[in-house]
Amino acid sequence: MLDRGRGRTAGDLTSLLVELMRALRGLRFYGSEHPARRALLDRSFLAWQVDLERAGTLELRIENAVFRGSGVSEPVPHGQLTDLAQTLIARGVDCLTFSPQLERAAFHAFVELLALNLDALRNRGGFAAALADRCEAGIRVDGGPPPERAEVAFQELEGFDPDERETEPAPSEPLAAPAAPLRPPAPPPPDPSRAPSLGSALLGSSAPQVEAFESRSKERLEESPLDAAANDDADEALRLALRDLDQCREDAGYEQTAVEVVAQAVALSRLELGGASYRAMLVLSDHAVGLDGRSSTQVRLAQGALEELAQGPRLQGLIDRACDPDSSVSVRAAQLLLQLGGRVVSALLDRLGEENDPQRVAQLTGTVLALGERGTPVLVASIRQGAPERARLAVRLAGELQSANLVPTLVDVLRGDSPELAREAARALTHVGNPTAVEALIDVLSCSDEALRELAAHCLGTVGGPRAAEALLEFLDENISAGRTALARTVIRELAALESDAAIPKLASILERKSLFHRKDRRELKLAAIGALAVMPSGEAWRAIERATRSRDEEVATLARQALSQIRRR
Repeated sequence: MLDRGRGRTAGDLTSLLVELMRALRGLRFYGSEHPARRALLDRSFLAWQVDLERAGTLELRIENAVFRGSGVSEPVPHGQLTDLAQTLIARGVDCLTFSPQLERAAFHAFVELLALNLDALRNRGGFAAALADRCEAGIRVDGGPPPERAEVAFQELEGFDPDERETEPAPSEPLAAPAAPLRPPAPPPPDPSRAPSLGSALLGSSAPQVEAFESRSKERLEESPLDAAANDDADEALRLALRDLDQCREDAGYEQTAVEVVAQAVALSRLELGGASYRAMLVLSDHAVGLDGRSSTQVRLAQGALEELAQGPRLQGLIDRACDPDSSVSVRAAQLLLQLGGRVVSALLDRLGEENDPQRVAQLTGTVLALGERGTPVLVASIRQGAPERARLAVRLAGELQSANLVPTLVDVLRGDSPELAREAARALTHVGNPTAVEALIDVLSCSDEALRELAAHCLGTVGGPRAAEALLEFLDENISAGRTALARTVIRELAALESDAAIPKLASILERKSLFHRKDRRELKLAAIGALAVMPSGEAWRAIERATRSRDEEVATLARQALSQIRRR
């Protein structure tokens, strides 16, 4: 973070918006009972809380192409934040004001309401009214008065149904992980017989107390890397060099000093002084976004120096910090990763493939998703050329990212030679949900793998929409004609999930069938049809069930009477 009193930069605002978009996407992706939902909301809230306490009230304006924040000189283009901008604009939000008094329950309710579909919000009087009714103080919409303090906690919002989200894909399975967590290697014992290296010459005779230094200065380093106490003479030399770099205004002098700073930071990092290279990254990152009116040449030089420094073990150390339980550390480190862009995605995937701590997995996943389209080239390469586990991980992340640009790659996987990877791709396409993804899932209905056909039917039921309903009805006819009872029952269940009126005549006709199937198979389909019709709010569906109460098959008639009884009680 920047020094207190230096204000909020465009980079800070971008990071806040990315955290908000990450939480919103998480709510749309994970099932209503998935434990990752709360963790995503908490992480995003902590990022906002830290920033608001440091920089004060934020008035956020949403315009056609940019976000503008009070006190932030540069606008933030929608770019990778397009989804968030469209969500806010569609809900009639032009301006939001967040105060340092923002509470966790208020932020949680705010994001949950953003994730509701527009019909559900209209039933609550619109987004602003719903927020005022349900949310605690700390957020104002379009400059209106702060909402009253809620009478109930976030978890008990009256009338709130998490199933009224904008989209509700099936929850994904946990990401693959090994049996043991990744641990950094232990440093080798000192060898008194070795000649002094550059690093030891820089350090002098006293051995650094790395852990003690990290404990003392970690938070201070985030807030003011130029002023945070140095660990020893070598670290102090780096701090002073960074001060010189910060004060330099001539491009030629800046370039020379930046080279020296990188060399010093690399030398110290070889001695496992991770805080030293991190200090340099923090300063360079501020310069690379043009802080204090840097010239375009210095901005370019700072970004290049940052990228040169953030490699190998130093990048791994930065990723470790992004997973730190202390949000004042992890949020700033995550901001650095986002600033480095797509070049860090491969390292993040490597770490995800080795990590088994759920919290760290969630943090790493969130960082990949926040990188948005900048990460898609690495995901595509991992899907097409990676080892099986890495490809599977990349496919899952492709689904969570919900990028239309990844659909062609996922379609190719569906048609590939790996049934297991094809199943993952089908789930991923469900989360993307655009027309191309839907057509790809429809194509799978005609493949030779029955398990994959069944999964595609389930995915289409999850995606929903007229095209999915049309395809499922055709698939139902095909399975009835071929005598595939189990698959036909699966399709009926998915049609029930869609609650499509177009399915009612087909389901009603199943109740009247007297041939094509053996009696047992025919009964199973009729029972499934009654169950599907019972959840459809239509008089035609209820009349079909009523006719089934007169069936000669007592089991069918009994279930029909029970279904009618339940409908009348609703």
